[in-house]
Amino acid sequence: MSTDLFRLSSALRARLQRELRPRERVIYAAVPSPWRTLLPGLALSAIGVFVSYFLYWFGWIAVTTMLHDSAAGHWFGTFLTLGSIPIVFVALGCLAAPLYLWLKARRTIHAVTSARLLTVVDAPWRTVESLRSEITSVRRLDRAGGTGHLLIGRGAARDVGGSAVEVSSGWWGIPDVKRAEEAARALVGVGDKES
Repeated sequence: MSTDLFRLSSALRARLQRELRPRERVIYAAVPSPWRTLLPGLALSAIGVFVSYFLYWFGWIAVTTMLHDSAAGHWFGTFLTLGSIPIVFVALGCLAAPLYLWLKARRTIHAVTSARLLTVVDAPWRTVESLRSEITSVRRLDRAGGTGHLLIGRGAARDVGGSAVEVSSGWWGIPDVKRAEEAARALVGVGDKES
């Protein structure tokens, strides 16, 4: 058993061990950095701020129109106000994206076992991704302090224009990424090396 398991919280360690098959052992296991995984959500949050700014002015115009003395203004203002409610939910979703990604990263475990690559996400999401035979490439992107990202290629698909594009899963912000890459390469036997 890898000493990586002892670095995990007891709840995450128990969740990972429930996913292991008999005689399957953990070679590498880590929880991604929540701060590295929330970075893609910052762009959505910026869009949420932009939408919220315009929603504020749109809401002000809608309510002002609704309070107008004429019946047409009243009904049109009510229509605008009710029509803006779905946009409010979209803006809130965009603003909450970094928090969602941060919370999900704290409940995620990436592991290389003797039989497969596992991504386990605990409650409330409760998902498991298991990869082995479909892996076509493993790429490492290094960051400071030995952390980084591991991109796991899973074959190719066709885009809308008919061109082949690689389908990949990402392990973002994992510690000791070089050791994770070496364990993944040893498991699946892929030799393309990119850093």
